[in-house]
Amino acid sequence: MIKNIKIKNFLTIKNLEINFDKHFNTIVGESGAGKSLILKAISEVFSIKNDTQMVGNFGDSCKISIDFDSNLSKYNFSQRNFTIVKILKKNKSQLFLNDIQLSNKIAQNIKNDIVNIVSQDYRFELFEKDRFLEVLDLFIDPNIIENYKMAFTNFNEAKKTINELKSKIKSIDNAHTEILIELIDKTDPQKDEYDELINKRKQIKQDLALKDFIQQLNALFYEGKNNLYDTIIASFKKINNIESDASLKMQNISNSLNKILDELNTLKPLFEYSKDDEVSIDNIERRLFELENLQRKFGKTINEILDEKQKLSQLIGKKNSMQEQLLEEQDKLQTLKDKLEQAAFQLTSQRKKQADRLIDGVMQSMSDLMLESADFDIVFEKVECSENGQDKITLFFSANKDLPKKELSKIASGGEKSRFILALFEYIGQLSQNTIIFDEIEEGTGGKTLTSIVSKLKNLSLQNQLICITHSLEVQNAADKIFTIEKTFENSNTVTYLCQM
Repeated sequence: MIKNIKIKNFLTIKNLEINFDKHFNTIVGESGAGKSLILKAISEVFSIKNDTQMVGNFGDSCKISIDFDSNLSKYNFSQRNFTIVKILKKNKSQLFLNDIQLSNKIAQNIKNDIVNIVSQDYRFELFEKDRFLEVLDLFIDPNIIENYKMAFTNFNEAKKTINELKSKIKSIDNAHTEILIELIDKTDPQKDEYDELINKRKQIKQDLALKDFIQQLNALFYEGKNNLYDTIIASFKKINNIESDASLKMQNISNSLNKILDELNTLKPLFEYSKDDEVSIDNIERRLFELENLQRKFGKTINEILDEKQKLSQLIGKKNSMQEQLLEEQDKLQTLKDKLEQAAFQLTSQRKKQADRLIDGVMQSMSDLMLESADFDIVFEKVECSENGQDKITLFFSANKDLPKKELSKIASGGEKSRFILALFEYIGQLSQNTIIFDEIEEGTGGKTLTSIVSKLKNLSLQNQLICITHSLEVQNAADKIFTIEKTFENSNTVTYLCQM
């Protein structure tokens, strides 16, 4: 319910304030006085687009403030009393709800919970998106709606889980985990193997250098041309062939040579070496090449690669576990899908029943409003399940039964549409209980039709707040509160102002 609206510098409105009654309000005035500016101002507050051309000539900015009472718990507001303020400037706008900055999109959604505007110049929100589904749902057992919403939530959570599992499995597949493990296993590195081989190669090279030195000594002592061993043996032969009186000296020489020969015989086994070491270093070089090639491919050390293999193996284990979980979730999803379809079918069935009743009720009310030749239907189309069910609803209307019914929002004239909406609200009014703004609903009517319109407006106002912009004295006289809009000229500017009657 709208309690109050304050408008400053909006088109021709310089400064205006209206305190509405909670039941039946009328806004009256001469044609062109600016009655519809009130409706425009309300619509501008909740509009998705900002029309800065609405700023008047009485300042640099426009301010529209609306105090209202509503249940906005679904937007996480616990209170019921609100003030929404829109400030328009030449180059920007600001929107606040209880001093909290608000987006235009959320404001548009909130509008649907506060006010319905019925006018030839405005699109009627009940015909937009899923709004009429909400009307039908007012008459349905809340448990059926809640059962569907729970089934839809459970189904979507299962779908989300499946998609997440597929995404994670795909991520592991994209990492080519099995290929990398196969590459590592082909080389089969061992922990610390590379460093150990490097050290072993170093040791073998040192050993080979020593062997080379020993070979040189071996050639000098035993195997080379003019080697020491053969020279000593030859010396013994010469000594034996020499006859000398200095036998003691020769004996000493012979003894010394024998000692040298004994030492050479003792050293000779130490100069022996194995050919296996030469083969061994070739194997080490070959193995080091394999390990270094693996390290280049991974850009990591052997020990880091082994750690990586462990992580990759864990990923494969995780992937296998997720694949098992995926199969379980897919089975679960099918069960939840069946439950969702059952809940959707039940919700659709209830909506169709209520739609038939609503058609009968509205048709009867339209007859009272001299639309007895009119025809009205609610057509259901099955669509993909959403949070609102699997139904898309279109309202069809014909002013005369001999003409084919067409989509109501496109073919009905303004007066016919307004009277139809009045008939509709007469049926749903006790359950909707919000603010309804009618813009010249009586236009083009008189006599019994006008009397019926006034009666239905009065009855509707008992449960809903009505704001009627009207030229009709009959509508005006039925109101609880009347506001008269007039205009004047100040300093060459047209000024719209309010006179409460």
